[in-house]
Amino acid sequence: MNMPLLKAAGKYLRDDQQRRMALSSSQAMTQDAPRNSPPLLQLASYRPGGLPALEIATASIPPSAATPRLPSPSERLHLTGPELAKAERCLATAIYFEARAEPVRGQSAVAQVIMNRVFSGYFPDDVCDVVYQSAHQRCQFSFACSPRRKVIHERGAWARASRIAARTLGGDIYDPTLGASTHFHAVYLHPDWVHEMRKIVRYGSHTFYRPVAWAQSAGEALWGTAAMEQNKAKAK
Repeated sequence: MNMPLLKAAGKYLRDDQQRRMALSSSQAMTQDAPRNSPPLLQLASYRPGGLPALEIATASIPPSAATPRLPSPSERLHLTGPELAKAERCLATAIYFEARAEPVRGQSAVAQVIMNRVFSGYFPDDVCDVVYQSAHQRCQFSFACSPRRKVIHERGAWARASRIAARTLGGDIYDPTLGASTHFHAVYLHPDWVHEMRKIVRYGSHTFYRPVAWAQSAGEALWGTAAMEQNKAKAK
């Protein structure tokens, strides 16, 4: 056999194997990369001035272009640290015992009602005081007056209520349809105060209201980007 030819064929096979291995490695890296990552080729490319092209893809949005947002309930109430944790627990407790069987929208509506009361001027200006107002007389929330010991048995429901409470206080949840509602009741009940109310919306087994005599004042708190969108729509 021609030795030079054999050597050349062997070198070609080795080079071809190396090319295949390199191509396979490159494809694997591309598949494993996050979908929103820039192409691998972009990591090695440069724009004028010598800065990596990756910097263009990950550049932060200028503050002026960011979506504006109203202060959150916790910011309005100056809640931080232990005080914020206490407010979150009181709010989560009310959500859990009043609405844990409801859809998430119905649970967040209960949280919004409580915060609307805090900011309304007609109730205490503290989350826990609103939740447990008149706990030894005629309770505002039925669970607070129940003689049964309040024990949390459903850990998943409690975790969900805690998340909703934290996001409500953080300003991430606001329902413009619910608006400034301050009262609700289960649909199978017929409280005597309903005739004084304006019905706002029904979610699940709860109907939500705002007293007719309490016209929403300009000073009442709204929060989050959803509330800002609502204000923009009203201004048009």
